[in-house]
Amino acid sequence: MNIRERAERIFQERKFRKALEREKIREEIRKDADVAFVEGEYRSATYALALAKVKKGNTKDLEKKAASLRVKLDELLKKNGYSFSDLDYENPSYGMLYDEIYNELVEEEINKGITNISDFKKVKVNKALKEYADQYLKLYGALAGFFEEYPNNTKPNIIISGSVGSGKTYAVTVLKNALLKHKDADVKFLVAQELSDIFWEIHLSHINNDAAPFLTILEPDVLIIDDLGTEPIFNNITIPYLYYLITTRLDANKPTIITTNLSADGIKTTYGERILTRLLFPEKTVSIILDAPDQRFL
Repeated sequence: MNIRERAERIFQERKFRKALEREKIREEIRKDADVAFVEGEYRSATYALALAKVKKGNTKDLEKKAASLRVKLDELLKKNGYSFSDLDYENPSYGMLYDEIYNELVEEEINKGITNISDFKKVKVNKALKEYADQYLKLYGALAGFFEEYPNNTKPNIIISGSVGSGKTYAVTVLKNALLKHKDADVKFLVAQELSDIFWEIHLSHINNDAAPFLTILEPDVLIIDDLGTEPIFNNITIPYLYYLITTRLDANKPTIITTNLSADGIKTTYGERILTRLLFPEKTVSIILDAPDQRFL
């Protein structure tokens, strides 16, 4: 059974288990007669309202009634420690299959022992990706070269651009584990959203003249930023702090490894030419383009 099939099975199991858990919660909530009665009235009112809208009738009184019952129901639920969402029949999003379960399974495979850069030879490229083999060999070769040369890397920075699911995160995770285990390196691994949160913390800490948040990303021997370009961009925060981070680490010859779904033009559009120039500085950066399809759907 491949990872996709395992993910599908786990998704269905979790969906069923979650549905049972939510049904038990609903049964517990409805033991309160007042809640059960008001919920029934509210459901009836919303149904009547929907029907009236379909028939294009007068809905003003029904809207008021439904809103009033909803407020009353929310108050009763809150008093018992619940919320309306606990009563809702929610179906887990199918996107969960790839956003959570698939990533869990990949991480599980990585943690089984792929901690050495030489273990890249264990990676089995899907037959459908055969035409992209040269790109993967270039990627793995660049990371293996970085590992062998560390900590005296002539080109300390690596930027890997490629589509979703092409294997970027897997590759840098193997490198991270190898550096931790065999080079005793201080490696910090962040997804772009986490970096964005740190930038906010840095921005707010200026009030107290606290440099600690910035040091958490300036000081590590190796900084890995995964999925740059997926984070929200905040005015006067994201771009100046990212530029300072990249420039300061570059000046200190501290490696920064970045994966992104953005092309060079996309980086320029999102972050500006100054950051593009620093990220793709040829004398200090190995730039790799992984133009391969999403492996999860093959």
